[in-house]
Amino acid sequence: MSLRKTIAWHIQSALKVVYIIFFRQSGHVYDHPVPIGATVNGQYHCALLQGKVRPAVNHEQPELPEHGVILLQHNAELHCNHDVQNLVQCWD
Repeated sequence: MSLRKTIAWHIQSALKVVYIIFFRQSGHVYDHPVPIGATVNGQYHCALLQGKVRPAVNHEQPELPEHGVILLQHNAELHCNHDVQNLVQCWD
């Protein structure tokens, strides 16, 4: 019985660009290209929501925060992060 030697080849993949896009019922609110090498965690997401998304929503529809904002986060587990949950709850 002979064992074959396994050779692994490293092939560089294409560069991936990640965008976080926020919409409202009537259209686009804000989009954000994530910098290369950045990690999107709860802290990053909170800073983005507070610093960019909330002002964009307030600018587009100033009356919207009075009625409450619902965030649907597709394909992301960030909504489970306690910091994100607390931030969104204080908006209501």
